[in-house]
Amino acid sequence: MIKSALHKLFVTLFFLFIFLNSNCQGQVSPAYPAYPAYSATVTGSVATALTGAPLPASGAISSVAINNSGNAIIGGYNSSGSSLAVAYRVSSSTNAATPITGLAAFGLIYSVAINNNGDAIIGGGDSISTGVPFGCRVLSGSDAATAITPLPANGSINSVAINDSGAAIIGGDSSSGLSVPIAYRVTAAGVATAITPLPASGTIVSVAINDSSAAIIGGGR
Repeated sequence: MIKSALHKLFVTLFFLFIFLNSNCQGQVSPAYPAYPAYSATVTGSVATALTGAPLPASGAISSVAINNSGNAIIGGYNSSGSSLAVAYRVSSSTNAATPITGLAAFGLIYSVAINNNGDAIIGGGDSISTGVPFGCRVLSGSDAATAITPLPANGSINSVAINDSGAAIIGGDSSSGLSVPIAYRVTAAGVATAITPLPASGTIVSVAINDSSAAIIGGGR
């Protein structure tokens, strides 16, 4: 839980630094080196870098998930442009990354999950510009994201999980002033139902759901 919260804080501060040290063309200050995003599948003790669509030349893959068939989803951010949120499906047969379309125009992905049918879920937030949380479903056989609604106007989705029936759970915070924890059950159609009651302040940093749709959430004030 602490590691997840610290990771989110690091990512937010990293991009705030870039935002404040960019010139009018959006270029990163040369004082802060840019590193390429990286992801690889691992067989035994051997890592094989992904093929297919190139990952961001500057940025990172911040969350990965894989199902029992070896199909995966990865998500992160591109720090070299204004469209920062990136996510990809990864095929077990080709080891190739295919971009997921329809993500938030400007934001960071904190968490991804995929079930054994290939249905996926993504969560994140725009912690630099307007502070809008986002979550989306990506159905099996599709590379297009469908927005989860309704969500708060401000905050972030820090953790997501999905079971093999397609039932999902997401959690994070609404940060319009005081940070308030939020959590939702999500249907296959992407409709969110708020989970209550939750503490009056704080955040949700981790969620999980089993195939019986029993769920658990965790966070702090």
